[in-house]
Amino acid sequence: MSKIVFWQAGDNDGCSFYRCQEPARVLATMGHDTYSGRIMMPSLYEDADTIVAQRLSETGPSLVWAGLAEKGDHELVYELDDDLLSVPEHFGSVYEAYANPARRARILMAMDRADFITTTNEHLAQAVRDHLGQPNKDVRIIPNYVPERLVASRPPAMWEHGRPIVGWAGSGSHRQDFEQLVIPLRKLLRERRANVRIIGPDYTPRLRTAVVQGTLEERLDLTHVKWVDGVDDFVQALDFHIGLAPLVDSQFNRSKSDIKLKEYAARGIAAMAPEVGPYSTSSVPRAWVYPDKGPDQLRWQTWEDQLKWLIDYRAEREHVANEGLLWARENTIEKHAIEWEKALVS
Repeated sequence: MSKIVFWQAGDNDGCSFYRCQEPARVLATMGHDTYSGRIMMPSLYEDADTIVAQRLSETGPSLVWAGLAEKGDHELVYELDDDLLSVPEHFGSVYEAYANPARRARILMAMDRADFITTTNEHLAQAVRDHLGQPNKDVRIIPNYVPERLVASRPPAMWEHGRPIVGWAGSGSHRQDFEQLVIPLRKLLRERRANVRIIGPDYTPRLRTAVVQGTLEERLDLTHVKWVDGVDDFVQALDFHIGLAPLVDSQFNRSKSDIKLKEYAARGIAAMAPEVGPYSTSSVPRAWVYPDKGPDQLRWQTWEDQLKWLIDYRAEREHVANEGLLWARENTIEKHAIEWEKALVS
């Protein structure tokens, strides 16, 4: 058995949860000696077989990494679940941080000195090779999975009045993605066809605009829930009937994983997603949203069309939700732990 150290060199958030904490946990159940944390001292890693550094980019950790590479006593793995070298300019301070030439150089150095790199999909794997200028760099793909404990026993129950909850949940980096939903959700609110719930940044002002028009605001079936810290609590807070996963087609988004669809599926939520990036190849059951390609196409479902279909046809909505839940039970990280073992254990 191997000793594997996961170094959470980036933020202690959902990325480290899915790519460090949970892999360390399931590998430990397979008999491996594992550690996952932000602290990195010789006493923690000196006898490690493999050291996995996630999103390493700061000066101090980079010096440690370079020293480890120079000694050659451990197998070094750079873990990356976002294309940090292609962060969009509209990300503001995050863009400024990763546009910094010194930081970019540290990321490239860390990836170059790693024995191999782990990531979530083939598009990001190719982006990594392109950034490095190394078409043969060893990049190993391990998808994200939700742990068994977060998979619901059944889809969320309907409210007594029968209107489903249409929801979106995510971080503040999805503002441009969320804009795809503004017009269709405003129409839903005007028609009172569903309840709308936003978890994370407060995008409700965008939905209230041009909706109230003289009515009392409290009549709107619209609620905002602040960001829920901790992935376990966050996933369990997803209590929608229809879960929206908008994604703008961009270099950065094409490198993301399909974990949002998997979180929705695990909670028994009928997911809606565009045929973009990681969603276009994901096997998670969901309702598709296609862009409007013009009258020459046979059938193109917009967000509005698909939302109305899921709301008006409860049986079809529940079928999508149940199919997703069944899929999630067979696709947990526990049942795919072997993918991490094959990638990290020689």
